[in-house]
Amino acid sequence: MKDKKKLVLVGAGHAHIQLLRHLEKTKPLWTPHWSVFLVNSMDHSIYSGALPGVLAGLLPPSQMQIPLEPLCQKAQVHFLKTQVQSLLLEKNSLQLYQGNQIHFDQLSLNVGSLNSPLPHDETVPVISLKPIGDLLSKWQKLLDILEQWEHSRPPHVALIGGGATGAEIAMALAAALTTQQKLQKKRLAKAWNEQPLAASSVAPVITLWQREDLLPNLNPRARKKLIQALHRWQIQIQTYSHVTGVFKGQIHYEIQPRLPSNNILSFETSKKSPAGPGDSRTQPVDFVLLATPAAPNPLIKNSSLPLIPPGFIGVEPTLQVSQYPHIWAAGDCVAFPAVPFESPFYDSTSYANANLYGTKVNSRTSKSEVPFLPKSGVYAVRQGALLSHNLCQLLSNNPNTLGTITFKNYVPQTRTLALIATADHRAIGAWGPFAMDGTWLWRWKQYLDQSFVQP
Repeated sequence: MKDKKKLVLVGAGHAHIQLLRHLEKTKPLWTPHWSVFLVNSMDHSIYSGALPGVLAGLLPPSQMQIPLEPLCQKAQVHFLKTQVQSLLLEKNSLQLYQGNQIHFDQLSLNVGSLNSPLPHDETVPVISLKPIGDLLSKWQKLLDILEQWEHSRPPHVALIGGGATGAEIAMALAAALTTQQKLQKKRLAKAWNEQPLAASSVAPVITLWQREDLLPNLNPRARKKLIQALHRWQIQIQTYSHVTGVFKGQIHYEIQPRLPSNNILSFETSKKSPAGPGDSRTQPVDFVLLATPAAPNPLIKNSSLPLIPPGFIGVEPTLQVSQYPHIWAAGDCVAFPAVPFESPFYDSTSYANANLYGTKVNSRTSKSEVPFLPKSGVYAVRQGALLSHNLCQLLSNNPNTLGTITFKNYVPQTRTLALIATADHRAIGAWGPFAMDGTWLWRWKQYLDQSFVQP
């Protein structure tokens, strides 16, 4: 028998976790002809949906971590705990950081994205939420510093990015500090023979910064509930403010023009005097957390793959990389059009007016302006199911007698359920024009999250 062909999986995002579980179920069909390798820098995958609960101190880290070694052993997949330095596409190989290379016949990429960088100097700590592999240690250090704050004035924490993630993390920080203070009081009460550091009595000022309005694609009722939740945690909201950098202990920002809107929820909590568009201002800041829009992974951005600015992979409906049918990609590292592939928009200059995935597309929209799906786990999970089907169908065929295989196409859902944790054992749900909140939604969210982490 000839040597087995090789499928290499790079990254352990949501899509590849589903693929590994599917490979376990279909082992007898593909193991005679294929060897599968997973390359990942950590020995566990992190389910991002459970991250806010962990950061808030409501959940143990184990409830968002998926150990990779046992998962790979069950699926008979070889696990390589290392990083990929570069993609050698002309050789069908990967350059690993140890200096060696690994060849592939089929390659699948699920490496996620990063937060867009923010210009800054070293006067203020700037913590990016992505990659989230080492976020827990950074988060604990931040909590310790805030807990031991020795100045008479309160510390100012800026969270840049007013999307759902930014809002959840802001509330998680407020909740975690409350928990830290309670624990510190207990430690102080028990410390008869030692003198621990005193807890700070000065509550930090947490400000959520957003370039536009707060979650403009959320329906008004859900946004109102979210704003109320942020206010319960005493989080300030600074909207229509484009943060340009952090220098010398000051956050620099420019006032953005407000779009005409009848939405009464458009607001800004800044107490400064009104300003016109383009007005530059500064505010003091002590710590910065980045929940900024997605930026491409350097491994992808520096490759020769077909990229869509600013550096995400262009894929076909089957999730095969354009021009590279033996390479697959899913999750935040891809740019998937929000306009259906079968749309006449891709074949002509005219396209019937449509409001797809919250973005208006009409006959005046050029191909270069086609909107892409948001970077969200709800899309990555759905892509994972389709990637699992297509790759397992490919692997299940004898490569020596491989005929024509018809793969399924990924069709994004046009409406998604948003579940936003509010760090108080409650959650807010939004589905189209409907909105709800309560402890039952938090319990439901926990059930959904744990169904993925520990199926």
